[in-house]
Amino acid sequence: MTAAHRLRLLLPLSVLLASLCPMDLPAEEATPEAQPSTLEERVQVTATRIPEKTTTAPVSVTVISREELLRRGAYDLRSALALVAGVDIAPGGDGGPAGYVPEFWGLKEFDAFLLAVDGIPSGGAFNPALATLDLTNVDRIEVLRGAAPVMYGATSFVGVINVIHRAPGEGEPTLGASAGSYGSGSVAWHSPLAGWAGVSSSLSLDAGRQGFSDDRTEVERGHLLWQNSRTIGPGLLRFGLDGTWLRQDPASPHPRVGTELSPLVPLDANYNPTGSHLNDRRHTLDVSFERKVLSGSWASTLSASHSEQNVLRGFLTDVSATSPNAHGFREVIPTTDLYFDSHIALSPAQASRSWRVLITCTAAAAATAVISTIPSTSTATPPLRATALPTARTSASPTAGSSPDSTAK
Repeated sequence: MTAAHRLRLLLPLSVLLASLCPMDLPAEEATPEAQPSTLEERVQVTATRIPEKTTTAPVSVTVISREELLRRGAYDLRSALALVAGVDIAPGGDGGPAGYVPEFWGLKEFDAFLLAVDGIPSGGAFNPALATLDLTNVDRIEVLRGAAPVMYGATSFVGVINVIHRAPGEGEPTLGASAGSYGSGSVAWHSPLAGWAGVSSSLSLDAGRQGFSDDRTEVERGHLLWQNSRTIGPGLLRFGLDGTWLRQDPASPHPRVGTELSPLVPLDANYNPTGSHLNDRRHTLDVSFERKVLSGSWASTLSASHSEQNVLRGFLTDVSATSPNAHGFREVIPTTDLYFDSHIALSPAQASRSWRVLITCTAAAAATAVISTIPSTSTATPPLRATALPTARTSASPTAGSSPDSTAK
């Protein structure tokens, strides 16, 4: 028998003996034991109205916890949802420098999704109040990707963003401040209040300013949130007041010549009239009651919101000194929203069963009145030249009921 044949016989035999008599390895070389999974299961209520784990919910839901928001330093919805798959938010837009429109799965439409705060549509079903949204004292943000018309109406056909605050009386007193470029800064305070008549309360106050590189462009805001809850018989009563004050000095859209941006207008130039603004005052009062029913719960919510937008803007329509080359307008838009929802959510008492029943009744109404002047045309002079544009300003001193004229100094 040759050496090659003996080697072919010894190799299988050595493998067999090694499997029957395993060798003890030193402690430092031993295979580590399998580590338990670090997957964190979270509970959501947006998709089914019933507290349910995101891993078993029948839809795609992402929950961003308060701890994650703090670690990211999130100060608005754009920074809070930066890492959520399928959602993208670009800053700015027609709603001013504080506005934005979330994009779900490539669809970027203002009325394609629903923004809710504590389950209540913010700004109504068709006009999400994105510019006035505040993240002070938020417990978590739930993002539902996909249609939810049965729960929230036709405007939620691409998704729902539900911002949920901490319960009244929860947490410790906190005080935070921030500072940034272009004069940006903010201060926020939250504290549970002393109980009164069996009521648990919390109060949140914050104010801030955000500056931009664009000429005469900034955002100032103030926010108050007062939350209360009290146990009444077999249920829990909640009521609260939310108030927001927002002032925006908008930038100018960059004019185009054909399909190209005009090189005669600097990117940061602002040709709005002097004193142009996009201001919003919003106040919301809500009350809800929830109690256990059979193997589920019955919850009813009533909310009334009033806002008033005051707008003064002007636009270049032609990059030339030929009259007319600009127009402006003024609007006052008061809006009142009423929202009512009552639903019974039943789930099985046995953990092994998976059925659920939801009986819901929802009604929403909105009244809007627009007081607007007819847009007028005017001329911005001197002729638009690249060397003169960085110091150009527009001025307008419209009287009540008249349209602004834009005149470059």
